Amino acid sequence: MTTLSTVSSAVLASLTSSESQTRNKLINIQSLAASQIDIILSLEKVTGEKWSTQHTTQLVELKKAGEALKAGNELEAFYTWIKAGIWGGKGVLDGTKEWNEVLGLKGEQLEDIVGRIVKGEEV
Repeated sequence: MTTLSTVSSAVLASLTSSESQTRNKLINIQSLAASQIDIILSLEKVTGEKWSTQHTTQLVELKKAGEALKAGNELEAFYTWIKAGIWGGKGVLDGTKEWNEVLGLKGEQLEDIVGRIVKGEEV
């Protein structure tokens, strides 16, 4: 996951770094890595409320997307395909840790981010 503040820091760092470090390169960054369960647990801690969850699989979501497309609901199908893609795999980008180090990006804590979001603050 990457917050907008980390994105802005990465853009600034890439523009002010040695040109050879970043020119014409794909840069993978992140503020933190967290699972969906990590996020739910953090939300529960920050809000003091129990959150309900619904478990699914990538195959179930892909089937739902196909059914939505057959029914003519392209937007729902597209959204469901995106969910299946994001939540179905590891979601890890190669080189993220190295780029964070090259650009001098500091990590963030999930609870801090969730707390700011719950309060309506920007992240």
